[in-house]
Amino acid sequence: MLTDSEKKILRAIGKDSRASFRKLAKRVGIAPATLIQHVRSLEENGVIRRYTADFDFEKLGYTITAFIEVQSKRGMQLETEKALASLPNVCAVYDLTGPFDFIVIARFKDRDDLSSFVRKLLLMEPVERTNTRIALSTLKEDFSGVGSASL
Repeated sequence: MLTDSEKKILRAIGKDSRASFRKLAKRVGIAPATLIQHVRSLEENGVIRRYTADFDFEKLGYTITAFIEVQSKRGMQLETEKALASLPNVCAVYDLTGPFDFIVIARFKDRDDLSSFVRKLLLMEPVERTNTRIALSTLKEDFSGVGSASL
């Protein structure tokens, strides 16, 4: 269970993970030493897994975001999820309920890039079938936790 201070710290880090401990402490309203202690604890407990950058993938030339549902052969889910997670272009892999086992979120420069990727997926031994959807636009994309109601 997170304390109110820890929730405030996570929100502040989510907004600007490059901010100094002094700036974060001021925003949260606690002493820098206390903030550092909380951050170290959150890191050690795996709540804060890493610090990362937020890129604009469209400006980098990755104009297509695809959601690819994948059904694996029976009994091969573990092998499938490991294989999916290791592929280039893949941003996320989630286990699913329903007719498909996983959903893959991946980014591509163009349709040919996406098409080639899906063809390679279908050639993988554990993959039985796929269903691909393409995002037409992005209304919100925030994996930092800042938008989370639970914080």
